[in-house]
Amino acid sequence: MDILSRDYPDEMHVFIFDNATTHTKRAGDALSARKMPKLIPKDGKNFLVPVNKVGADGKPVYDAQGDIVKINVRMRDGTLPDGTPQPLYFPAGHEHAGKFKGMAVILKERGLIREAKLNAQCKGFKCAPGATSCCCRRVLYNQPDFATERSLLEKCWGASKRVYRLNPVSSKEEDLERNVIQALDLVSLVVMRRYVNRSLRFLDAYRRGLNGRWAAYVAKEYRGHRVLPHNLFDNLREKGYTSD
Repeated sequence: MDILSRDYPDEMHVFIFDNATTHTKRAGDALSARKMPKLIPKDGKNFLVPVNKVGADGKPVYDAQGDIVKINVRMRDGTLPDGTPQPLYFPAGHEHAGKFKGMAVILKERGLIREAKLNAQCKGFKCAPGATSCCCRRVLYNQPDFATERSLLEKCWGASKRVYRLNPVSSKEEDLERNVIQALDLVSLVVMRRYVNRSLRFLDAYRRGLNGRWAAYVAKEYRGHRVLPHNLFDNLREKGYTSD
């Protein structure tokens, strides 16, 4: 925190961090390339993901020690570039029926033949800054169905929260209720549509192989569009973009 030492050397600073794990929570079977093997698992093995076991009442099941019981399930289907589902496990009747396909096969099915020949991950799991096609894991990470983007709902309540914080502090319930309603009403349908269009631009950018930094750049640069122009990469190269 050099900026604080430089600008406020005589002040005592207290930092409070909210590291609740719920901020990174995702469905147990959600798409993730972090631990995927590149190749089809050997005989007697398979790639599955652990999830909490749920009883008939919809609540987690606990063992005798009070820990939540885990079960292994298949990772959910992906989505091919044309929008059709992509099962990550071989179908019945296949010589590897029920087996995980591996990142190489998953990439080939998406038409990414060259990328399927890359290493599973970069050395030490450290990809070069800005790299998008350095290893199988990074390529999948940047696929639209693997990439995470804030939902429309999160953008709406984020905008409402910004407005709500501008109100004077009050402990009266009627003030709090009125301020919440007013803050929510200020997020108009027009603003919501802009959020949707922004998400569409991000999806289009990821679909074309851009990483998070460049996706954010083009989403802002072409904010008047739902999708990005056909000559996108010609324009980006003028800004210093490289595909490495």
